[in-house]
Amino acid sequence: LVMRIVTVAVRVLAMTTVAVAVVVVMVVVVVVPVVAVQMLMMELVAMAIEKGMREVGVMIQQVLTVLRIFLVQSAEKKF
Repeated sequence: LVMRIVTVAVRVLAMTTVAVAVVVVMVVVVVVPVVAVQMLMMELVAMAIEKGMREVGVMIQQVLTVLRIFLVQSAEKKF
């Protein structure tokens, strides 16, 4: 009887250990890529925002220069 209890306990322990190991492996396999992807996305978003700001600034400068030229030309035409 004692041996049976011990064997059952050992079996349960082994099964729970395996289950815990499987869960840990699954969590690692799932979480690590997700975190890595999120970090990459954040980096890409930050880079895109910086690049976008720069491009928007350039566009604004271009628009302003075009407007200035246009205003100068129209003023010259008026006078």
